[in-house]
Amino acid sequence: MNIFFINIFIANLLFFNFHPAHIAMNNIEYNIEKKKFDIVFKVFTRDFELIILKKYKKELKLNKGNEIKNSNFYIQKYINENFSIFFDGKRINKKNIIFQRKNFKDDSSWFYFSLNFDKKFKTVTIKNTIMTDFFKDQKNLIFFNYKGFQKTEIFNSSFFKKKYNLNKK
Repeated sequence: MNIFFINIFIANLLFFNFHPAHIAMNNIEYNIEKKKFDIVFKVFTRDFELIILKKYKKELKLNKGNEIKNSNFYIQKYINENFSIFFDGKRINKKNIIFQRKNFKDDSSWFYFSLNFDKKFKTVTIKNTIMTDFFKDQKNLIFFNYKGFQKTEIFNSSFFKKKYNLNKK
């Protein structure tokens, strides 16, 4: 009986691209010299491609040599639908969060965005539902750094938005 369950487990690993955790990283860091936020998302490539396929019916084929021509459009579209930032309660227009580039390393995709921002603010709210729409066990590790104010959070499908008061460390 135990051998049967072990074989089922191995089959799941081999044929269903199972991995034990769904984790993504989001780094939001202010560049004082350039007066902008650098926003980086790191995701598992296969998981991200699966979401794009299910949501938009497009097979991106990232980092495979035959990537679709408008893959950047779908990357930005998905990020815009699942990531928001608010300063003093005012949501930043998605058009101002600019896709810069993408890189790949091993099984991960890195998506780089920027947000020009030269205003003072007292609060920032981050909303990140990246990949939680398809993976209920998804965890998003959020790093925020603005002029020495640093916060780290773990978001998931039920906790995906956090407001920070920059006057409180």
